[in-house]
Amino acid sequence: MAKNSNEKTTATTTTEVKEQIKNTTAEATKGAFDILLETQTKFVDSLVENSKNFSDTFKLGESFGKTKAYFSEWLDKQEETLETAVEKVKEQVKFDNAPELVKLSLEAQQNLGKEWFGALKTTVKANDLKELNEILTANVKKLQENVIEVSHYFTENFGKPVNFTEVFSVDYAKEMTHKMVEMWKPAKLA
Repeated sequence: MAKNSNEKTTATTTTEVKEQIKNTTAEATKGAFDILLETQTKFVDSLVENSKNFSDTFKLGESFGKTKAYFSEWLDKQEETLETAVEKVKEQVKFDNAPELVKLSLEAQQNLGKEWFGALKTTVKANDLKELNEILTANVKKLQENVIEVSHYFTENFGKPVNFTEVFSVDYAKEMTHKMVEMWKPAKLA
């Protein structure tokens, strides 16, 4: 009888632990989803508010500089909102315990985001439409170059016989993450 009692206790404990893990995972996922929803709401609210400010500057005939100031303020708010959301999600899902590949992937995406915010801030500093056009043209040209480079990479690598042990490796995933981030990097402008 004692043996049966121990088996039942172990089974109950295992079942309870599984249920706790399931509930914890569900709570973390729901919490992360709530954070993303809150962030999206902040983005939309900011977009609506600043769209009104932008249109008001045109109605009032205000300067290019005033429009740039509104855009710059909006951009700063977006960057801050995104950084806050990422930190909240990382805390919610206990990101410190995530596998190395997940950490590297998020870090690469965060760095890409920072580069784009930097590029957008450079765009806001344009003094006139000619300078703005030069900045935008440089970024379009950079994107085209990046896409061509990554296309060549894919053509070379996917034209070879597939070694599935390599395709599903961490190193391959790191390399693919790096290539995809490289493809979307903005032009480096002063």
